[in-house]
Amino acid sequence: MAKFTNANTGNGWISEEGEKVLLKVTKVDDKMDDFGKITVYFQNELGQGISNNYQIKKRSKINEGAMTALNILASRVLPGVEEYDTDDFVGKYIRANIIGVEGDEKDEDGNIKMFYNIKEMFSTTDVFTSKTKKNSKPAPEPEVDEDEDDEEWD
Repeated sequence: MAKFTNANTGNGWISEEGEKVLLKVTKVDDKMDDFGKITVYFQNELGQGISNNYQIKKRSKINEGAMTALNILASRVLPGVEEYDTDDFVGKYIRANIIGVEGDEKDEDGNIKMFYNIKEMFSTTDVFTSKTKKNSKPAPEPEVDEDEDDEEWD
């Protein structure tokens, strides 16, 4: 069995795969003027982050693939909106499939680094339900009175 090191641990980054993970857009870093790039930052309910880079301009030309990907994100977080400002993404939610990808580099122990990326995005009306913050413990499970009669629901 191969041993892997997660390249994102220690920074509070998402470190596992998942299907339709609920993510909130927390920040948009617009560096279009300097680098032709927009970076969108997301967090899951546990406060773990993931980001997507959109290299909109390459060699002073529009990168159609990146523009299409950014428009897909816009259609998921701002459904039905034809014109948008990327700042409008902040505070919006999506569901996303997250995949793990082996890196090319190894860490100091010789383990292959793992990176996690958004594979697909879906629109959602869901929002975070807990007040869980980064590096905080999850809320304890509620106590159940086992003497109570269980009712069956159809």
